[in-house]
Amino acid sequence: MLASLRWLVLSGVIAHAATGALASGDTLRVLMVGNSFTQGNSSAPATYADLQGFFDASPTVNGAVINRSEGGATLRSHAEPDGATVALLVANAGFYDVIVLQERSDRPGRAIKFGGAQLTGLEEGGPVLIEDYIRVHQPQAEVVLFSTWARHPSLEPATDDDLATWFNDNPVEMQLFTNLGYEHIRSSSPAGDLSDITKIAPVGDAWRRWYDAYGYLDLASALHDTDGSHQNSLGSYLAAAVLFESITGERVTGSGYLGGVGSLPGGVDLAFRLQQNASATVRLVDLAGDYNADGHVDAADYTAWRDHVGAPAGALPNDADGGVIALAQYRTWRENYGRSSASVIVLVPEPSTAGALLVLLAAILGGCIDFADFRPWLSR
Repeated sequence: MLASLRWLVLSGVIAHAATGALASGDTLRVLMVGNSFTQGNSSAPATYADLQGFFDASPTVNGAVINRSEGGATLRSHAEPDGATVALLVANAGFYDVIVLQERSDRPGRAIKFGGAQLTGLEEGGPVLIEDYIRVHQPQAEVVLFSTWARHPSLEPATDDDLATWFNDNPVEMQLFTNLGYEHIRSSSPAGDLSDITKIAPVGDAWRRWYDAYGYLDLASALHDTDGSHQNSLGSYLAAAVLFESITGERVTGSGYLGGVGSLPGGVDLAFRLQQNASATVRLVDLAGDYNADGHVDAADYTAWRDHVGAPAGALPNDADGGVIALAQYRTWRENYGRSSASVIVLVPEPSTAGALLVLLAAILGGCIDFADFRPWLSR
């Protein structure tokens, strides 16, 4: 046990030293706790590495990202008292500025929809880590819940089709229940309201907005890997962009970091559109009555309200009333009808030349790409 503890402490120091974190007092130390959605696998890229890329490219925020993930892990397994994650939190007491928690992807949605063992597992995971270990040993840290995405409706193999099995083959349904699961961790588990130190990074919502704009049939714009579950290079990039904005409050739009997206055809423009999507999702101002979270209170929100009448609290975004969905939410919609959020960025699935040039310039100045490689492109 002592040997493994020494290794955990040493590995944390090495990770910081490699990024220069210990040399600067204003560097954010970010610990990411999760599974292959965070650390990647043999085909899926590592989201934590893309997050580090955004920090490295930022002119204003320094960050050092430390990965504490295991393939297939749940937050309940990370919360085991004699496990490696708890040992790291205890051994490095007072060390981390931000701790990102990512639950196994199907658990939050299944917990809320079906209850039972999945709900027990959810409540014995994130809330226990936050209340029993982070609040005690890392009281200075902010917790960010990495709210993940729904499965792809056509890529997931029939032998492992969680979307069809649990969520009627409907990504919107899975995303809704997943969001409610992370909100349950944050504010309504038996551990109590943890929202004073916890916020949610809406990664899954950013994925939903992207697919709303580009559809699931255009595989060139897909965010999922070929298994229909994990992230590809676009998905990892978008997830990291949302996490970066959620953690720092800094806009990611215009970042010169391109990640794996930069090697794809049209990668510079694609990166800019992914950045736009991340900013639009994170910075969407809460607009009471905007029940489909598109930045406008309109007839579509009435439909969303009608379809959720009788649903539990939290079933609709931007619900200023709380409680079971009923007449109170209808009155709020009616009172706010016609309002819009000025912060919404509309996703248009065509190239944005000005945006691409902005990202290209940032990438060149930041040393992420060689200017010579783009002379032919710029001379068109």
